[in-house]
Amino acid sequence: MKAIIEYNSRKIEVDISNPLDISIPIDMSKKNVNAWYVEDPTIFPEEFEGEKN
Repeated sequence: MKAIIEYNSRKIEVDISNPLDISIPIDMSKKNVNAWYVEDPTIFPEEFEGEKN
């Protein structure tokens, strides 16, 4: 499916059926991209009432 977006008097045609993935994976073994100078992420298992799920 194609869409036309008008921005600053320009018409831009985009194919919304073929999106571009701009996500950034989190890899704990490497230096990650940080926004707004936040600390590196920490990943841990979820705990509910003292039990790890």
